[in-house]
Formats: sequence, structure tokens, C-alpha cells
Amino acid sequence: MNRKNEKGFTLVLALVLLLVMSLMGGALIVISSSDHQSNNSSDQYQQAFYVAETGLIQAEKSIIKYYMGEFIDPAEEAENLKAAYEDGKDDDELTSAQKAELAKAYEDFVGTEKFEEDFPDYYTSENPAPETIAGYSSVLQGQLTGTTIDGTATSMARNRISRSMPRNISSPIETDCKRSFKNITDPYIEDDKELKVTEHVLNQSFWKIIEPIFANYSTAVDNLAYDENNTAAAAKKEKIKENEKKFLERFRYEFFSINVGSAEYLGTGSSIRKGSTDIQVMGTAYKIYACGIMVEAGATGANPEAQILIPLESLIVLPN
Repeated sequence: MNRKNEKGFTLVLALVLLLVMSLMGGALIVISSSDHQSNNSSDQYQQAFYVAETGLIQAEKSIIKYYMGEFIDPAEEAENLKAAYEDGKDDDELTSAQKAELAKAYEDFVGTEKFEEDFPDYYTSENPAPETIAGYSSVLQGQLTGTTIDGTATSMARNRISRSMPRNISSPIETDCKRSFKNITDPYIEDDKELKVTEHVLNQSFWKIIEPIFANYSTAVDNLAYDENNTAAAAKKEKIKENEKKFLERFRYEFFSINVGSAEYLGTGSSIRKGSTDIQVMGTAYKIYACGIMVEAGATGANPEAQILIPLESLIVLPN
């Protein structure tokens, strides 16, 4: 009777074990999928952090551009000033004084000799030429030479005529990035006045910064073995590049800066005149606020909604 009662026990046990193993396998799949999604999310936040750091760097570059003078091509700048005067001298809406300002801007840049060569009828007996000037472009020519990323030779120089210390003159725009900073202070602001910044730059594409790297990319992607004669490998490489491009196009950065007034900084070096090696000198401090933003794929518009936003801030001091 005992043997009769044990009939079919092995089959039942096998079915129970199979059910348990199936449940365990399903649980492992769910856990693995969850870990994969978590890793993807972590990568997105990490990339947004890097983009926020890029925003800080771009903000610093913008401040230094105003402080030291924007890089210009002297030849291109001369052509622009010449074209501005050529267009303005026949414009009936401009006054004589405004036309004279356009002419002077071009002459100051290229010099009197070049100006009279281009416009021989400008100076007359009633309007004699002033004292001959060499022109600012002669100072700039050859200040910096190099090549662009595509190998084109270029000659650039700092336009020191237009340089200045950036001041708080612009009103910031109320964006998610701006609202993410709760402790913004402006030492020049009064209780009844609004906050001012040196500039507020919005919705800048991170992809545009690194696009030239992709455009000139000919080696392996992430150490993927690549053989030009291997069609499958070539297709795989292009697929990786396209996916990476779509991913990076989702990231934007935004920044604004505030002139927070005078600040001391340590100037390191030797000075025979002052007889010291480390001296405290006064400079101007700028508080920089930047955000790395990830938006929805394919998002357009001037201020698309942020899916991930990482705010960072920094401080730089420039010599007066």
C-alpha cells in the first residue's frame, strides 16, 4: 500500500522544481533588465554633468573674450568695415555724422594710405585728410597664425580696441536652469531693482562643439576593429557613430555670469621693481552659473523641456 501511495511523486516533484526554476529565471531577467536601465540612467546623468562642466568653460571663455578682446581675422575685419562704409555712404537714412563715423572706423583700422587708395574722392580741399595714421590692422597682422581643424591656414588676432571688463547689464531669462540656483547674489543690486548679469546664453548644442571630431573620424570606434574592406564591420561602425550622434544631440548647455565686484588674488612670480615674489593684488571676480541639460530626442525650440538638469557654479578672478 505504501508503494501504491508513492506513485507519481517523482513527476510532481519535477514539475514543482521546474516551476521554481522558471520563477527564478524570470526574476533574474527582471533584475538584469532593471540594472541595465539603471546603468543607462547613470550614463545620462554623467554625460549631463560633463556638459555642465562644458558650460562653465564656455562661460569663462566668453568673459575672457570681452576682457582680452575677441579673436578676429584682420583681413576679414577690414573687408567688413569697408563694406559697412560702402553700404552706408549712399544710405539716405544715415546722417553725415554717421557716415563719417563709418569712414573713420575703416580708416582707423586700415590706415590713411589704404583708405585713400580705396576711396580717393573722400578727402577734398574742403575736407582735407587728417594726420596720416598707420592703422590698427598693421599691429594685428601676424599676431597669431595657425590652421583650422580642416587644415586651412588662418591668421587671427585679439581685437584689443573692443576689449572691456564685462559688467552686469543684461536681465536673465527665467529658465529651469536659472531657477535651479537658489542663492544667486549681485552686490550691486538694490532692493527695488532686478538682478542683472553680464550675459545669459541659452540652449547651446553640445553636439556642435564635438561635431568636428566626428566629421574627421577615420579610426576605430571604441576599439572596434575596423577594416574598410569588411562591409559588415564598416556598417557596424557607422551604426555606432549614428547612435552616438543621436545621443549627444540631446544634450544642451546654458550659462550666465555675474560680476560680483573686487577680489584679491595671489599673483605669483618675481618683480624686481616691487622686490617681492608673491603679492596680493586686486582683481574683478565673476560668479559663473551653468547647467548641463538632456532633452527629449528630436526636441526643438528655443527652450525645450529638460529631462535631466545638472547645475554647477564656479568663480574666476581677472586682473584689473
